[in-house]
Parts: sequence; C-alpha cells; structure tokens
Amino acid sequence: MPVEVECVGWGVGHKGFNDDALVSTEVGKYKPNAWGLHNMHGSVWQWTRSAYRRYLYRDDDGRNQPGVSDRRVVRDGSWYDRPSRCRSGFRLSYPAWQKVYNVGFRIVCDLREQQTLGAHVAK
Repeated sequence: MPVEVECVGWGVGHKGFNDDALVSTEVGKYKPNAWGLHNMHGSVWQWTRSAYRRYLYRDDDGRNQPGVSDRRVVRDGSWYDRPSRCRSGFRLSYPAWQKVYNVGFRIVCDLREQQTLGAHVAK
C-alpha cells in the first residue's frame, strides 16, 4: 500500500518522497498535521523524555523519570532514513550523552499549565 508523506527529503529516486532538500528544512515549510504541528516526521529524529523500555507501555515503570540514565527514545525519522521510519510509531534509542547528526529536539509546553501558572502569577 503506498504511503504519501509530505515532509521528507530522501533522494532515493522516488519523486514522491523527495523534496530536493539535502538535510533538514526550515520549520513551517510543509503543511501542519491534524493537530497543527509542523515538521513532525522526516525532518530530524526527535529526542523524547522516555527511557527505552520494551512494550507494553506502562507510565509507572520509571521510563519518564528525569534521573533515569538508560538509553533514550528518538522518534519520527529523519531526512536520512527510509520512508517506513518516518512515523511516530517507529522508535530507536541512543545513550542520552551521544551526539547524533540527524537527531534534534522539540520544545513542548502544556498550554493548560501555562494558563494555570499565569493565573497564579496575576494574583
């Protein structure tokens, strides 16, 4: 089954998956996904907070604790990867200290938390 992907830059000879970029592209170049987020898949792998654990996922197994020194999960694929890796369900892991040329990060803020903090500050 063919997969349509708009936010990738593979130069594998298949024009449907080639945006002619040699590496990552600027944010906002492609249409946002259903949640309004740009460049989620195929630009660079993204570090996550989670330590790499086998599935099934359990939030209480310690994987999301800040002090855990295990390997960290990266998701979403990069401009260097095959299209099958360009999705949030595919993950790899690296030691947290390792520098990786095609891995970046995304800053995420919970809007509800910001609103709550703003209300407390205003008092």
